[in-house]
Amino acid sequence: MDQMISLINWVKIFASGFILTTIISLITFFSTENLYLQILAGILFVIGNVISYKITENIRKKVGTEEFMARNFSNPEFNRNVE
Repeated sequence: MDQMISLINWVKIFASGFILTTIISLITFFSTENLYLQILAGILFVIGNVISYKITENIRKKVGTEEFMARNFSNPEFNRNVE
């Protein structure tokens, strides 16, 4: 069960970079008819996803996906005592 949670968190972390890179590449690809810019959009897509993979693996190895996601979703405002 722990591995499944870790895998889900890994996919969430990777998806953030993947979606951002994909959107930027698609906008660049479809906004121009210049062949060189379309090739550049494809290269940007590949390089961006490789970088996203590397960053995700770096987070998994150094911090752990569960701890990384817990840091993102923890809010000090929720931990204060209400009087």
